[in-house]
Amino acid sequence: LHPDEAYVTRPAHGLLVTGKLRPKRVKGEPAYVYPPLLAEILALECMAFYPLSDWTSLRAVPAASVRMAGRVTTLTAGVLSVALLALLARRLTGSLGAGALAGAVLALSPLHAESSRYATTDVLAGLWVLLAAWAAVRIVDEGKWRHYVLGAVAVGVAVATKYPAGVSCVLIAAAHVCRPGIFRSRREQVKPGVAVLVAVATVLVVLPPGLVSWQALLRGASHA
Repeated sequence: LHPDEAYVTRPAHGLLVTGKLRPKRVKGEPAYVYPPLLAEILALECMAFYPLSDWTSLRAVPAASVRMAGRVTTLTAGVLSVALLALLARRLTGSLGAGALAGAVLALSPLHAESSRYATTDVLAGLWVLLAAWAAVRIVDEGKWRHYVLGAVAVGVAVATKYPAGVSCVLIAAAHVCRPGIFRSRREQVKPGVAVLVAVATVLVVLPPGLVSWQALLRGASHA
């Protein structure tokens, strides 16, 4: 067992049993060591295996099943990360071989392979950061509204998965600044502001205040 799995699986199991995200409390640590997006995903996955009329049986779902769902989710995120990195490298270099090499390096990385085995937030957060990097590259190349929105959503879910992943917002900001001709158009200057609003809205949607204690979240972020 990975010691950090409990910070994800216990809130997920609590959501199934009580309908509330009950964080794993440890003396001296913040209530939310990690933002609970992954816990919400695991709870939804468990719900998907039960008909609407039988959701009361979710109270009997064993913690081991929640942990296994988390590990499958993390493994899936790990595979998708390899594919996305390969696509990103291919777009940056124009070489299929470079893309395949980048994907292979990540796939064979001992840290990535090890992290993909457990129900922790690292691999999923990495996937969102890669998605933000993809959006950043598209912003530099084309700078269409959909690229800013994609990048903002990626940053939002990254923050909701792991606090430090919020640095991915730098990718979107840097891409905007590096885009040729942005200072010659007022319309272009509006896009970063809209992206910020979309990122904030994404966090509020995936971590609704009625389900998550935002006071505890902010306290956890200050300890990250």
